[in-house]
Amino acid sequence: MARTPFLNSRSLGRRRMSSILILLALVIGISSGAAAQGITPIDETAALLQYEHNTVEVVERFGKSVVAVNVTVRGRAMNPFENVPPEQIPPPFRDFIPFLEEQEPVRQSAGSGFVITVDGLPRLVTNFHVVKDALVEGSVDLLDGATIKVSFPGNRNHQAEVRVLGVNPSFDLALLELIDPAAMPAVEPLILADSDEVRVGQKTIAIGNPFGLESTVTSGIVSALGRFVPSVGQINIPMIQTDAAINPGNSGGPLLNSRGELIGINTALINPEGRSFAGLGFAVPSNLLTESLANLELGGLSDVSSTRPRLGISARTISLLPKSLRELLDLPDEGVVILEVKAGSLADRAGLRGSQRTVMVNSLELQAGGDVILAIDGVPVTDAEQLNSLVTYQSSPGDELLFTVLRDDQQLIIPVTWKSPRRPASEQERRAPMSLQYWFMFPVSILIATIAMASGVEGATFFAPFFILVLGLPPDVAIGTGLITEVFGFASGLYAYSRKRLIDARLGLALLMVTVPIALVGTYLAGIVEAKILKVILGVGLFAVGLSFLRMPDPEDIAKLDDGIEEKYGGEKAETRLVTAEGEEIRYTVCNRTEGRIIAGTGSLFLGMISTGLGELNGFYLLQRCRVPSKVAVATSVLVVAVTALFASSGHFIRFVGEGGAVLDTVLSLVIFTVPGVIIGGQLGSKVASSIPQKVLERGLGVLLLLVAALTLGEVILR
Repeated sequence: MARTPFLNSRSLGRRRMSSILILLALVIGISSGAAAQGITPIDETAALLQYEHNTVEVVERFGKSVVAVNVTVRGRAMNPFENVPPEQIPPPFRDFIPFLEEQEPVRQSAGSGFVITVDGLPRLVTNFHVVKDALVEGSVDLLDGATIKVSFPGNRNHQAEVRVLGVNPSFDLALLELIDPAAMPAVEPLILADSDEVRVGQKTIAIGNPFGLESTVTSGIVSALGRFVPSVGQINIPMIQTDAAINPGNSGGPLLNSRGELIGINTALINPEGRSFAGLGFAVPSNLLTESLANLELGGLSDVSSTRPRLGISARTISLLPKSLRELLDLPDEGVVILEVKAGSLADRAGLRGSQRTVMVNSLELQAGGDVILAIDGVPVTDAEQLNSLVTYQSSPGDELLFTVLRDDQQLIIPVTWKSPRRPASEQERRAPMSLQYWFMFPVSILIATIAMASGVEGATFFAPFFILVLGLPPDVAIGTGLITEVFGFASGLYAYSRKRLIDARLGLALLMVTVPIALVGTYLAGIVEAKILKVILGVGLFAVGLSFLRMPDPEDIAKLDDGIEEKYGGEKAETRLVTAEGEEIRYTVCNRTEGRIIAGTGSLFLGMISTGLGELNGFYLLQRCRVPSKVAVATSVLVVAVTALFASSGHFIRFVGEGGAVLDTVLSLVIFTVPGVIIGGQLGSKVASSIPQKVLERGLGVLLLLVAALTLGEVILR
């Protein structure tokens, strides 16, 4: 059998050389062919996909606005002998006490944040849980030894200290401010997008500092919307879910869209089995930050109830209860049963009821008998989470929600309306001095006070609608400010009537005992009644006052009334005798005292609530029903209105002082310019009254008030 010969070393070398030459020839041939066909090496920049170009552009533009947030907390070491008298400590351990007391363990944590502007001022936003451990519980003050510092990209070694302005644990938000404004580099603040416009499938870009790795960028899509995840404040938030990688250290960083706008604040991740990221990241929607900024800038703690309605109940999902327990408690198969209603809450004001009794089940005491919420606006309520969503996240200020409630085997429809909290003053507004922008109120107030004094109507009847329609003030602020200015207007009139000795002090005091407390009730109601409803009440009140002026009796009729009063209730049998400064003697007997108190009380309620009504009701009924002569009726009415308005305006002013900020500054700025005008107008009013026929003045005023009433009611309808 023939053998295959073995190759010797020389022939093997020749073969290797041939292989190398052939390979070189192939490479040269291929290169030559490629060159001949015009093929060039890949240009990496040109080869970037549009998707990649977009990511690079967003990161280059806004990445510098994302900061690392570093929190350091120094805690005091535990001393086991802290509460033990020195003489009772064993000698071998005494030498260790100084060592134990000197130790200060340091805890450090890190997160992310980003730059925005609030009223033109640079601010930093992060999660509340990032800074929570450095703060005194229940405040925004730092613990002793705690620091919060931030570093900007490219300058990590330089850390700038910040202060916490405001926090909202409900939405897991914190607003920070650089202690040294000069430490803010030239970066572009992030723009807040409308997170309600976000759609599933949109591109997302997350920038942050996971594990301390500066300016890490990940991208993905919006995986889902409205995922209710409990925040650090134990409030379910409808979060944005994304598959962009979010890891420890990303908390507080921005989630951006393809335009580089902020759609969410990265907050939470799901990490089953201890993994860092499993494709499930969650971000607080940007709209929750937008609506919270004013409260955060105001400072201190705020929560979900600062901007959104909360029923104020503890409740249980019925379908989660065993069927046997539902039958025992006489509950339907679905709905939410109310266990407890917080006093003064939205649910309490609406009349919803919590459990009325307890029952024993297997030695356990269970609450029973509370209202069962079956539906809201016709939408069936199946669980507590859905109830939270319908009330807190799907209703707007002023909305009336119709609750279908099962109570004692009867279905009821209970309307629930929540009042929008007034926007608080920003930091800039709180630091600003009283505004000079209302200088034009000086000539306007002269005109209004002149008309008011000439016609005998309260000045606030004109000031309140003017403040609402022209200045755009909230109704309760406009009404309270109008009353404050009215006090100064009536002061001069009160002084004039007191010098003429036309005031029946005994009658005035009897009426004031009724009008003052009821006016304070009206003041309280003005602060809690929904703005839209308050405008309607004001418009209706102005309409009524306008009609009263159009129906005002002629001077001849008033003279006849005076003659009738003197003839029937005057003379020697009169109960009251007044001698004026001019020596005129006026005798009369006050009739229908109870009716007079009722009328005065009604007028004072409207005075406190809408700033008008008391003077018109008082003057007319004192003359018509109580048979008080016209001169005394007008003078005594001025006394009652002036003193009642003083107390009512004080109630409003105390509330304004409590709110502080922009509200108080606005009120004071208006008062500074209106009061001098009111005083001047009060002097001019008497001259105008003497130069214009009374009937012409009254009818003109009536038409004017009807027009103002129509404008006030029209604004409510149009809005």
